[in-house]
Order: sequence, then C-alpha cells, then structure tokens
Amino acid sequence: MTLDLAHVADAFSKFTGLLETIYADLAQPGVRQVGKALETSLGLGNTLLIPISLVNERARILFTQNMDKYRKEMETVPEDEVIPAAPEIAVPIIEKLTYVSDEKLSDLYTKLLASASDKRRVKNAHPSFVNVINNISPDEAILLPRIYREGRVPYLTALAQRIGEPGTISLGNATEDRLAEGLVFEENVSAYLANLSGLGILEVDRTRWLKDVTRYEALEKDATPLIELQMRSTPHLRDRELHFQRGIVEITAYGIVFITACGHQ
Repeated sequence: MTLDLAHVADAFSKFTGLLETIYADLAQPGVRQVGKALETSLGLGNTLLIPISLVNERARILFTQNMDKYRKEMETVPEDEVIPAAPEIAVPIIEKLTYVSDEKLSDLYTKLLASASDKRRVKNAHPSFVNVINNISPDEAILLPRIYREGRVPYLTALAQRIGEPGTISLGNATEDRLAEGLVFEENVSAYLANLSGLGILEVDRTRWLKDVTRYEALEKDATPLIELQMRSTPHLRDRELHFQRGIVEITAYGIVFITACGHQ
C-alpha cells in the first residue's frame, strides 16, 4: 500500500493543530492537566502514526470528541496531582480514541486514562485494563456495573441427569431477566457473563448461593416449561430428568479494581 504523502502531511498538520488547540487554550478547564499528563506519551514514536488515521474526517471528529471527554475528566484533578500517564496505558488508549464511537466504551477508556493521570488514583490503573475494555461489548459495559451494585446475583444451571447414574448434560444457564433490561442483545446475557468471567472480572461460583431461595425458585419456575419441552423433543434427553444447580455471580477483586479505575459504578 502506497500512502499519499500530501494527505499524510495534511493529517500531521491537522493533528498538530488539534494538539495546539488542546494545549494552547489555557482558559479552558482541564487543558493544562491534559498537557502535563500526555506530554510523555505524545512524544513517543508509536503515536506518530495517529495522524495518518486522521486523514479520515470521521476519525478526526471522534478523536476530538473523545479527547474532550478526557479533558472534562481531568478538570477535577488539581494540577499538583497530575502525573504523566504510563505509556503502556496512554499510547494504546490514544490510538483507540481515533475510532471508538460507542459512548459507553469511550467512557471506559477516557476514565481509565484519567485514573492513570492522577497521582491519587494511579494505583488502580493497571495496564491490562486496556485489554479488558478491548474485549467487552457495549452491552457488557452496561451489565457490569449492574452486577457490581447488586453485589451478588443468582445464577442457575439446568442439568439433564439419569437417576442413579453419574454424569449430567448441561442445558444452559440463566439469571434474572431484569439484569438484561435495555441491552441491545438481551438474549446474550449468558455469553456476556462467560466472557466477563474469562477476563477475570466476574466469578461464577456454583458452590455458594443466595440465602433468598425465592429468587432461584422464580428462575426455575420460568425456565422449566421450555427446558422440559426441549428435553422431550430431543431423543437422547427423553430418558433424563431435569435438575437445577444453584450458584452466584459476583465481581472479583480484580474486577472491583477495574471498575474503580474506570469510574464505572
């Protein structure tokens, strides 16, 4: 692929102009803090490729909007508490801000960058959190704080088992419908929980359960008719009985630090 040097030069010029706007307008709250926090990372070679992506008008608009979010986050940080954000966090986030359009995900990135720029909060800004945000969907960004506020939520696994014989067949998992309200893909909650668990943010524990058994009973009542119909229509399940395994979903210690760093509670 051959780059149009005129376009690249124009992109560098516009990128420089954008930075000058951010740093030069000292009357705008948060600008001095942004300059101090990012001066190290913006001087690295990795970020020199960013202007090439800004040839695209949409990328310039997104970058400007996302950087303004970051500026607003930094408004509340006293200048003497601002520190240079670690390049391991700042450089990949700055690159992401040229194309991330979802509000919920850009919020996570900018809040994490702000934590990495604040002496009081930097202890919570682990570099691996950038990868966590890279691997979650907007729906998961909504679901996670809901579970955090709950503390623990009921989790149900449906099992098909032959009486008196070892071994079971898992028929799926379920949790309370209200956790999925308003999600774009409400039917994907089980997949979302599995992904967040794989990232170390959540833990699915099948050895403990909530004291309020009525929450499990309600889930079981709702799930039983459809699952029994599925079992009757599936030859290798017809001679098995339906059982439910109760458990919980909760935020891990790592997940709590992630939520704290991203200010997403």
